[in-house]
Amino acid sequence: MNLTEKICKSLLVSGLIAFLFFSVSLIIYLGNLQEYSFTILQLLLVTGLCSLGIFVVVFAGLLCFVRFKCFTAVLLVLTSILFCMWLQSNFLLWSSDESTLIQTFSALPVCGIFEILVYILVFYLVFRFQSFVITHLYKLGLIILVSQAVVIIPALLSYDSSNFNRLSNNSEIFSSIHQISKQENIYIILLDSFGNDSFHELYKSEYETTNQTFHDFEYFPHFIAKFPLTFYMVPTLLTGSDLFEKNLKWNPNKDYSHQSMSVKTYFKDKERMYNSENSLLPILAQNGYTNEMYPFCGTSIYFPKDCEWLSNTTLNEDALSRKKVFSCRVLEETILPFTCYRLSPLCLKYWSFQISYQCQQICYNLYSGKGWDSFQTLEFNNFSRFMQQEFVDETPFFTPPEEPQLDSRKYFKLYHLNGWHDLDLEPYSPSSEAYLKFGKAYFSQRLDAFFDYLKRSGSYDSSWIIILGDHGMHLSPAAAQFNPALLIKKPGVHQENILVNEDVVMMSDIAPSLLSELGIKTSKPFSIWRQTEDQKQERGKLWEDFIIKNLPKNTD
Repeated sequence: MNLTEKICKSLLVSGLIAFLFFSVSLIIYLGNLQEYSFTILQLLLVTGLCSLGIFVVVFAGLLCFVRFKCFTAVLLVLTSILFCMWLQSNFLLWSSDESTLIQTFSALPVCGIFEILVYILVFYLVFRFQSFVITHLYKLGLIILVSQAVVIIPALLSYDSSNFNRLSNNSEIFSSIHQISKQENIYIILLDSFGNDSFHELYKSEYETTNQTFHDFEYFPHFIAKFPLTFYMVPTLLTGSDLFEKNLKWNPNKDYSHQSMSVKTYFKDKERMYNSENSLLPILAQNGYTNEMYPFCGTSIYFPKDCEWLSNTTLNEDALSRKKVFSCRVLEETILPFTCYRLSPLCLKYWSFQISYQCQQICYNLYSGKGWDSFQTLEFNNFSRFMQQEFVDETPFFTPPEEPQLDSRKYFKLYHLNGWHDLDLEPYSPSSEAYLKFGKAYFSQRLDAFFDYLKRSGSYDSSWIIILGDHGMHLSPAAAQFNPALLIKKPGVHQENILVNEDVVMMSDIAPSLLSELGIKTSKPFSIWRQTEDQKQERGKLWEDFIIKNLPKNTD
């Protein structure tokens, strides 16, 4: 090859490698619009720059060898890597019963060994037929381009930004978070990973403090969430539907992380549930309620498709800072690490994701002005790692204004808070000093402040307040993960001590019970306060089979 040919082929191979990275990120994005909030233009900008950087690095590397005899060998190595990446991203895609998102070689050893054999075969064929490869490199490159276009073009034609499930923006809804109705208020405070065992120990050990906060509440220790994951629990809570219960089978004797979870029909099932005739949100809207949901835990893909998602910014940031953060949402939502993950062989997937994830964190922090120091505090979680911690003073829910904000509209508000989610102290022991101290502070210093705000406004007595966990702590015994805490304050209730209700309650019972107590008729009326004897026996048997038989022997 002469110098011109070397440069042209270097440009081709470098361009194809960069194009693969670009096209894979685009395919991931277009195929998973429900999980992202940034537009395609934002994606093209960021991934375009990354792809350009990859192109420059690879091309510059090849140029270093153009005057050496080993140039052909280097070109063939990169060509082999190109074909391996192409095969990996389009054909070598493995599903696994492992719940961990980042699959590793050890999780799927047979598939990993097969991949290595495929890679060896690719390198062998490229070097064995190197003359053919060098001569027909342009045609081979065209095959790669066409194969990617076949996938991308149909997806682009059907692209619709309305498919976003998270519409991240700085709307005026932030200013209404503490608005209170002069008529009726319904509050659901969802505390992530708030297990019944945690509240039970706090109730026993810190009774005076706990009772001071919750004396007007009814406590349901026999509360069952048959799916210990927020994604399944929230639609069940807000619709009363048993669709997930029919389609999914969970073993309460096994930790959630050791169970196979299929998400193939999740979004369709979820929308079917929200569109059902007994779904809570549309019924409340028809009866004059304004529905607002605040997912301060960092994601809202479990909410209805048209639900507004609140941005991960603090209230005290100026408009320029907020705009700067919003413009880099594409970095916030891990699409680049997932691109590296998909392009990597199984034996390197974990490390490729980790390294690209760490680099992305640094870029995000530097770009958004968070600096190097905050990099160390971010959580390894696809949706919550950039979310502010609730105990920071700027968190909106825990900082109600001094002067109550009264409104004539009736409100239904759901707040999904981080709760016990990040309290991963091991060994897990809800009776330990650390867990009790956390729970006591959470209720007496945080939730109590919200209750005081309602009392100052004069709306506490007329408000429904439902406090519950989406599931138990994932560090707890398996069956305990299916038994979150549930406390309910009904309007007009005044009592000196917490009332303990021993009836068994299902997650799907909340919505119909609330509608029934509001006097709103549905096609399937039900109330946890007016269960028939048959319903009590049915739920009692479920409690025995689902929880009691699967708890450790030393657990009450």
